[in-house]
Amino acid sequence: MSGLDTRGSSTGPWPRDSNPNCRRGTSANAAKPKSRRFAVSERVHVVLDEIVAAASLLLEACDVDHCLIGGLAVAIHGYVRATYDVDFLISELDLEKVLERAPRYGFVFDEGDRELACEGIVFLRYGEINGPRVDFLVAEAEIEQEIISGAHEEVFDAHRLPVARVEDLIAMKLAAGRPQDELDAERLIERRSPDFAVERYLAVAAGLGCTAKARAWLKEE
Repeated sequence: MSGLDTRGSSTGPWPRDSNPNCRRGTSANAAKPKSRRFAVSERVHVVLDEIVAAASLLLEACDVDHCLIGGLAVAIHGYVRATYDVDFLISELDLEKVLERAPRYGFVFDEGDRELACEGIVFLRYGEINGPRVDFLVAEAEIEQEIISGAHEEVFDAHRLPVARVEDLIAMKLAAGRPQDELDAERLIERRSPDFAVERYLAVAAGLGCTAKARAWLKEE
């Protein structure tokens, strides 16, 4: 993580009128929403905080519906583990619009990744070409669009952003099926609250093609 910008300033890498502390008529010195702090080093925490805010603001500037998924979403839902990338599910992709605005929010794009972008996956780097990565995954299936529309607004430190519901996130993890994904799903199922929406969880799993697996994991737990 050497060479990263960890200044954690109140202005950040975004344009002044897009500073998350200055939106909705508030000033940079106004009281901030209650923050969530995660068990990572302060250096890493500050960088991820800036990346999440900048990426969400970039997508808002491009008028793209989105929600946070991946390791940070898992942490927000109660299972904290090491993660150094940021993942968003996005409703659509106008690549040129994103790339045009990306530098204003501190991101750079490796032209070597353009072929992947044409397949619906965009990798942006924060600060420099070897900096922390943000993955934008385009929602192709109808159920993925529903995951975005059903996201809940959460606070990641001072920044409000849409985060995939825990039911949807678990189903996505089971559909992906990699060891880390399945561990994330197991830990989130263990920590689920009494108001966990089983019907929604199974509906999303069905849309992602993993109904049997989703049912089995609930029984095993």
